[in-house]
Amino acid sequence: MFKLSTNNSINANSTTPLPIVDGGTGVTSVTTAPAATAFAGWDANKNLTANNHLSSYTTTATAAGTTTLTVASTFQQFFTGSTTQTVVMPVASTVVLGQSWYIVNNSSGIVTLQSSGLNNILAMAANTSTVITCVLASGTTAASWSVENTSSSGGVTSITGTTNGITASAATGAVTLSLSGTPALGTPVSGNLTNCTNIPLNSVVTQQIFTSGSGTYTPTAGTRYVWVRAAAGGGQGGGATSGTTSTGVGGGGGAGAYGEFWEVATSRAYSVGAGGSSGTAGNTGQTGGSTTFGTAGAQMSLAGGVGGAASNSGTPVTGAAGGNGGSATTATLGIAGGKGGLGTTNTTFGGLAGYGATSPLGAGGIGAYLNSNTSVNGGNGFGYGSGGGGGIASGTSGSATGGTGASGVIIITEYS
Repeated sequence: MFKLSTNNSINANSTTPLPIVDGGTGVTSVTTAPAATAFAGWDANKNLTANNHLSSYTTTATAAGTTTLTVASTFQQFFTGSTTQTVVMPVASTVVLGQSWYIVNNSSGIVTLQSSGLNNILAMAANTSTVITCVLASGTTAASWSVENTSSSGGVTSITGTTNGITASAATGAVTLSLSGTPALGTPVSGNLTNCTNIPLNSVVTQQIFTSGSGTYTPTAGTRYVWVRAAAGGGQGGGATSGTTSTGVGGGGGAGAYGEFWEVATSRAYSVGAGGSSGTAGNTGQTGGSTTFGTAGAQMSLAGGVGGAASNSGTPVTGAAGGNGGSATTATLGIAGGKGGLGTTNTTFGGLAGYGATSPLGAGGIGAYLNSNTSVNGGNGFGYGSGGGGGIASGTSGSATGGTGASGVIIITEYS
């Protein structure tokens, strides 16, 4: 280091640092933390720290003209007014890679950014801002620039026009969503289940289940749509009587019909069919009751299963027919009930009564089996809508009743 002596000569042997003119303090290393009136320096990682960087700005009123930027143009460029403007970026080879400009369109017209080769880079909508950065110094096309466009005060920049039920306004920022095919509230959905794919199901509110009787279904508060599943009552198994040398056997009861139904939630009358149960020993089983939903079953009408036939014949390989399943007259999805099993007798193994038909919501009752001089009643149907099993009778004046058919049900799942 050199030091000026009192006679303005330089002392070549001095190690005292020279003071820095205009605020210097004779420091021997750079300042890497912000300090007032000090010269700043890069740290060991080539980073420069400051409390703030004050960028210059330029405001331009749009006039359907062209603004051409250069490497010396201010970082911030603001555009105001009510018409359009074209902004041509500097020749990329004249700037440093990574050099950026912050462009704000406060005009109500479009501001179009172009490369130095007059290729469109971005059409800036009203009330949007863009940071545009040079990423290729050798080109003159839009590929020389990278843009990050954002909305500064409302408006829509990524949705325009109408598509898939979405309508957007770039001027106001309003977005309207409409789902085509969604029924208005209070309008039942008709046809098969595929017609219900446009129903927006958000979450299950609750379930209401009716297992007997009749009344009026009232949707729970907040319910918009309902999925109704139901079954009619199952038929009773057939009864049986026997004589001194004969074996009687009954057929299984048929299952009640099953149905499903979708609609917009509304109050509906309903009736749940009971399972067949009043047939006496030696007689045909009773038919199950019908299940309906809506006035006179307008939305869903399901017939009960027919009771199984009775028999008291001892002739080998003589049978008692099972009852037919109920029919689904009205339903979005309707499934007829299954037929009850055949009851048979044989002098070799005795006899086997018919099994009750199963339903989608229940298992049929067991048909009685006999290989001795006893009488056995048929098994009851399980769950909902299934048929009862047939009874079997043997010995002198033996008698048996068929199993009871399972009652119907209405299960209403409610959606918000």
